[in-house]
Amino acid sequence: MVLGIPVPNVQQETIAYLRFRFMFLTTKGAFCSDTEAAIVVTEDSS
Repeated sequence: MVLGIPVPNVQQETIAYLRFRFMFLTTKGAFCSDTEAAIVVTEDSS
């Protein structure tokens, strides 16, 4: 478990946004090395 990485001169809002983007992209399989293991999300056009 990663508790934190010290980053100087970064606003708290930026850190929260980057954390959100990482979690969001992880759910989309962006960091998955196996394409079959990636979650495929499709949007309904109706």
